[in-house]
Amino acid sequence: MSRMAAIGEIVYVLACVLVAEWIVPPRLLKNPLVFAMPIFLIVAFGVISHIRRGESAHDLGFRTDNFIAAVRILAFPMIAVLILAGVVGWFAGTLMTQPTQVFARLMRLSVWLPVWGFLQQYALQAIINRRAQVLWGEGVRSILIVATLFAALHLPNPWLTLATLAGGIVWAHTYQRAPNLYALALSHWLMTLALILTLLGSAERGMKVGAGYLAG
Repeated sequence: MSRMAAIGEIVYVLACVLVAEWIVPPRLLKNPLVFAMPIFLIVAFGVISHIRRGESAHDLGFRTDNFIAAVRILAFPMIAVLILAGVVGWFAGTLMTQPTQVFARLMRLSVWLPVWGFLQQYALQAIINRRAQVLWGEGVRSILIVATLFAALHLPNPWLTLATLAGGIVWAHTYQRAPNLYALALSHWLMTLALILTLLGSAERGMKVGAGYLAG
């Protein structure tokens, strides 16, 4: 695979997300059909790319044989994040300050949040991470670039940008060591719940990004 093709695929995925975050009015993204469009464009593009590159589902991380290996890599960072988020939330006064509101939000998110986490990990790892390895090889450099790109997509939300930078490093590293999208999606879901419960759940713009964050 050429370097220009790898760059083009990364740019395409980023462009789809950025258009949804900054160009499409936030109120329109509340419409499921409008919200689903960038997801469809990324997944459809990914499928075509994988077929052209001869990448199997097993290669991409749709597998179970290395699930435990991936979980072992993820376990310590996840526990550390849970503890850190709890401590920061305690001192910042955001730790379950509005439990009724938080749990109501969790109930609304419960259906699509695991699916949303899986789709994010698919785009981040099976497309961006794999193409980053074409450009910069496996290891620290490509991991940091993947994590930085992921964090940048959560601007201008400061808390979420920092959280996704840390999460992006852990997830990109795990994918390169044990590519398993199921374990990564589970981790993504649990970490999102942790942020909602400790830092972002009671904040009006807690989970918003792009133009939606600026709109309040």
